[in-house]
Order: sequence, then structure tokens, then C-alpha cells
Amino acid sequence: MDEVKRIKQLKKERNAIILAHNYQRGEVQDIADFVGDSFGLSQKAVDSGAE
Repeated sequence: MDEVKRIKQLKKERNAIILAHNYQRGEVQDIADFVGDSFGLSQKAVDSGAE
């Protein structure tokens, strides 16, 4: 199984999301559910319902 599929599977199994800061590498931002600054990401985390 390739890495992206494995990450998506784990996100679903664990009710998780991936948050990526603006300065993260493109590969990380590509699989992230949300990309932004620290404040915006903290709001997304609270509103997401993820564990």
C-alpha cells in the first residue's frame, strides 16, 4: 500500500485530521485536510470533531 493511501486509512480509522502550517513542504500540504497559520489551524482543529 502506498504511503498516501495508508495515511488516509489511518485518518479514517482514528477519526483524525492532518493540519499543515503554511511553511510545511508541499508534500505535507497535499495530504493535509487544512492548511493555514497557527491561529486558523487551531480553529479548524476545534471545529473538526476529530479526536
